[in-house]
Amino acid sequence: GKNPFYIDLSLINTKPRVVWDIRDFDKLMDVLETKNLICTDVEGDNLSTITNTMFTLQIGFWHRGKVLSYVIPWRHHQFTWDKRDFAHIKKRLRKLFMREDVENVMSFGQFDIGQLCHELDMDVFLNDIYDIPSAEFALDENHKFIKEIYASSGDWEKGYKPYALEFVEYRYGIFRPADMIIGKEDRANMKKFSIEEIA
Repeated sequence: GKNPFYIDLSLINTKPRVVWDIRDFDKLMDVLETKNLICTDVEGDNLSTITNTMFTLQIGFWHRGKVLSYVIPWRHHQFTWDKRDFAHIKKRLRKLFMREDVENVMSFGQFDIGQLCHELDMDVFLNDIYDIPSAEFALDENHKFIKEIYASSGDWEKGYKPYALEFVEYRYGIFRPADMIIGKEDRANMKKFSIEEIA
């Protein structure tokens, strides 16, 4: 009956920073080159794994005792990169994702890895992957047998997907305000959201 992990929520209560120019991107990458544990997520135009356009890349990591998170606009309508910028960004990101000494935490990473390999022209993705749903399944595969669960707020009245990120957060006592969540149904049409909303 006890949460197996102590989570100090003050460490993750940070506002994501949007990377708008190459100077800020290079500063971010200089810090990332010193890290061997990062979190990565991408948002695309839709949920297709084949015909999609990557809109943003989000990266989080521990730095000086806090969690920092960044949103890199990609092919979102608010992006500011020119061809030369894209070439520079791709080169540095490829170098990060080709490092074998980096552990990358993802949720359903097969989607993100596919998008990153396509957008960055990579044949392979060499970071070690800690995939949250897979790890949660390994910790307790019995959640798959629970058909419905009811929370006091009623959020789960229609049942739940036991290894979905939102429910994993719920089990560990992490609650995002409802107005900050872009739902799965919204992710099929991400064009309607600004970079700031995605962040």
